[in-house]
Amino acid sequence: MNSFKLFASELNNRRLLLYVILAVVFLSFQQTFYSILQLWLIPTGTYGHGLLILFISIYLLYQQRLSLMSTQTKSVYLAIIPVLIFSLLYLSGIDSIRQLSIPALLIFIFLYLYGFKFALKVAPAILFLYLALPGWGVLVPYLQDMTVYVVKSLLSMLSIPAYVYNVYVELPFGTFEIAEGCSGLRYFVVGVALSILYSVTSYTKLKSRFIFILSGIAISIIANWLRVFIIIVAGYQTKMQHSLVVDGHYYFGWGVYMVMMTPLIILAVRSSRTKTKSESHSESNVHLNDARVLIDRKTLISFVAVVVVVISVPVLENLQIRNTNEKLGLKLELNEIVDEYRLSKMSRLDWEPSTYGSIYSNYYQYSSGRNEYDILISFYSNNTQAIDIANKYNQLESDNWKVVKRGKARDLPANQLVMQSKLGKQKLVYYWYNINGFLVRNKHVARLVQSLHKIFGIGQSAVFFVSVDCPFMCSDDEMNYKILNHVMFTDLI
Repeated sequence: MNSFKLFASELNNRRLLLYVILAVVFLSFQQTFYSILQLWLIPTGTYGHGLLILFISIYLLYQQRLSLMSTQTKSVYLAIIPVLIFSLLYLSGIDSIRQLSIPALLIFIFLYLYGFKFALKVAPAILFLYLALPGWGVLVPYLQDMTVYVVKSLLSMLSIPAYVYNVYVELPFGTFEIAEGCSGLRYFVVGVALSILYSVTSYTKLKSRFIFILSGIAISIIANWLRVFIIIVAGYQTKMQHSLVVDGHYYFGWGVYMVMMTPLIILAVRSSRTKTKSESHSESNVHLNDARVLIDRKTLISFVAVVVVVISVPVLENLQIRNTNEKLGLKLELNEIVDEYRLSKMSRLDWEPSTYGSIYSNYYQYSSGRNEYDILISFYSNNTQAIDIANKYNQLESDNWKVVKRGKARDLPANQLVMQSKLGKQKLVYYWYNINGFLVRNKHVARLVQSLHKIFGIGQSAVFFVSVDCPFMCSDDEMNYKILNHVMFTDLI
């Protein structure tokens, strides 16, 4: 009995240290926690299920409470290195990197203070939070392509007259766009979350858990295919007048999803009852171990070290911003003449993408009297609070212009687009990112490279667009590669 009292007293001390650490992490990274909450509070957004994931994580930790109370603790002092690394990622200034670093930071803090056994027990519940954090967007193009392919096949099987090109389904009475929001990413991520939760709580064998998770993922994907297909058929049958076509997408989609997931959940609940009966006897014999670890000098030093590391990050960020706010004199000096083309400044272009968060934009045109090459350069700051150069609000399309073809430039690190206006006019567009002289085609790589420069607040960043009108069919031959090379390899100063 005395040993239990000592353990309980020690446990309370450990809890106090834990609560203080969590409070310090929250206060130091409150902007990041707020940005996560903003994602979760958008009901129709991709991560609108975030609060559900949070509650599930808390539930999983609650299920582990007896095991955690009886876990012997032993600090792993080398874990201070990853704690420092994940704390410094905050200086990247990129919201997604900051958000993704929080769960990993918490796990390594637990490892540092309480050791491997404790960290391993809390890791699954904390890692579960990644199902509600950015990063899943990389799956959108693949889910979108699968949806287009399946819908096209189903429409063909039913002999419904439809012309499918890129992500557009053209019917006799109107056109549907299977946009990124129709990829089914929301259903996919929620399906993964629910499948993992029910597999862990309902099955003990790894094979059974694996099969259950795969089944949940498959049902989530198929549910989205069925949702999109039904909406398109409803539009065809009612000449685009059905309520599903106008404003019923969201709730109808979740209705289809729940109808298809319910049998799987019922199966899991029945399996869970069997598992609970078999484990009730063993759980009744769980006793708290005499796992006393005194809050000694080393523990207190470890605690103070974590607090210092975490608190120092926002301090370093403020110093870095103060030192870089004066370094925003970005400019680009293009040659006045390239071959027979003469450079002129423009106020606007007839086609213009959205470059949210840029400091300012410059507009140019190389003209020879026969052809005109339009150039847009949008500059971004590299301090930690600046908007990412490839943020989610940047849009290539507008109400008047749509992307009809995507590709890559020949032998150059640039993306190639064919844009088409509502009137049928086409443009050939090349765009790329310049991060302090580092040329990048991929937006995810651009954000990563920019984040490394943001840590030290060095260099300049810009996104470049070069476009030309297509008289007939857009092809790579329409672009003057001398102009493209000149614009691409002119240094930012």
